[in-house]
Amino acid sequence: IYVFVFNSGGRKIYGRYFDLNSNVYSSEAALINASSDGWYVHQATSGNQDTWGLLKFKTSRADNCSIFAITNIDSQMVNVSAEKLGLIQTKNDLLNMTATLNHDYVERTGYFPMSGYLNGVNTATLAHSSYTSGDVSLPLTRMDAKVQFKIKKGSAEIDRLEVKNWQLFNVSRSSYIMSRDARNAFGVNDGDSEIGGYFNTDLKP
Repeated sequence: IYVFVFNSGGRKIYGRYFDLNSNVYSSEAALINASSDGWYVHQATSGNQDTWGLLKFKTSRADNCSIFAITNIDSQMVNVSAEKLGLIQTKNDLLNMTATLNHDYVERTGYFPMSGYLNGVNTATLAHSSYTSGDVSLPLTRMDAKVQFKIKKGSAEIDRLEVKNWQLFNVSRSSYIMSRDARNAFGVNDGDSEIGGYFNTDLKP
């Protein structure tokens, strides 16, 4: 996960990549008691539980800040890396950054690139208008759309349907890293602009 904090003028005052090799803690208590930046992830063990994580980092005191998070960037799916994100210096740099598929296919691994943001944060107290405590929640959304294809029989006389092959058309090749809602929240209107074009998948058996 890569975390950014921008001040009210849109300048970066904090940016760090948290990875599994050096920044992750084994428990929530261990992270809370730690003196250095880090993170902890609680994995859901059943379908009625949520997976959640906790981040701890030190940054400058400032009011009306924006916090952004980009996750699963080590995926082989898109051309986004910690090195590229490290070049970001302003909020507009991040809002206008795009992610492009490395290959023209729609199959996915367990890594889904995600992003999220909070606006109007006082870093001195982490007092956000939506929260009453010092803990601030930052929801994340997938960059991928989740699409379901449902095939229904058109006649009661059909008792068996076998799909021989399938193919998808006009799949988006690129997207902004931050969602349209996030960009609109900061005054960036996408309209119907096309970023990186579209492609058709190969015929799948």
